[in-house]
Amino acid sequence: MVFLMAELVSPGHGVGYWTIVVVGNIGIVLYEGLIVGIQAMRLSYYELFSKFFTGGGMRFEPLTLLPNKNA
Repeated sequence: MVFLMAELVSPGHGVGYWTIVVVGNIGIVLYEGLIVGIQAMRLSYYELFSKFFTGGGMRFEPLTLLPNKNA
């Protein structure tokens, strides 16, 4: 996508092309880093609180549908 946008801005591979390519790739790297950071925090949060959680509630019973005898 970055290369397509760069080609649309500057078809001759000039300064505009390389500017879009470099800035676009830096943006992609930053976005991927943000995603990885969020996932790492989520996993740490889950593992931390699962150590201290004691389930004292009711057991989960999923909803089941009985077959229709009239059909």
